Amino acid sequence: YNPNNGHGTSVAGTCGATVNNGIGIAGIANKCKIFPLRTMPNGSSGIVEGYESIMYGATNGSPVVNCSWGGQSPSCIDEDVIAYALSRGTAIVAAAGNHGSPAPFYPASYPGVLGVGVVDYADNVVPMSGHGPSVDIMAPGHSSWTTDNGGGYGGFCCTSGSAPIASGVVALVRAKHPELSPVEACAV
Repeated sequence: YNPNNGHGTSVAGTCGATVNNGIGIAGIANKCKIFPLRTMPNGSSGIVEGYESIMYGATNGSPVVNCSWGGQSPSCIDEDVIAYALSRGTAIVAAAGNHGSPAPFYPASYPGVLGVGVVDYADNVVPMSGHGPSVDIMAPGHSSWTTDNGGGYGGFCCTSGSAPIASGVVALVRAKHPELSPVEACAV
């Protein structure tokens, strides 16, 4: 919980909010366990510890790490972090970016990562969504409802909202088929 920024709360609700309880919303991965990884420390205005969080998740056995963040600058060190996580059995699902172009967005564009673009409720690609060869799948996430920091529910948008939908599905696949590698589970 970051009192200054509700982005993580919205991502977590989309992925794993309790279902069939008669209130609010239903998350994608029913009964999943969410281990929040803080990428934006209090007082910061951006992702500071994203790749460190991926490494932490991988070394602690997380089957799936959702990255509803990223940027357009690649790094060989960051790519090595992704390769390490995959080798440890962690699937990486990442937002394809809100830059409205086919330009690569990282970590979504690294090999082995499931890059997720965004469509609206009618399955139309939202114009600001990243698209192109490094986007593997599109998911609804535009104007969706999710949990918010105030304890209620509110609108959420963009590839940050579509990535946890795909992450929830990958988590369900991994729970049913633990024999699959991270890349195989993302392919399913």
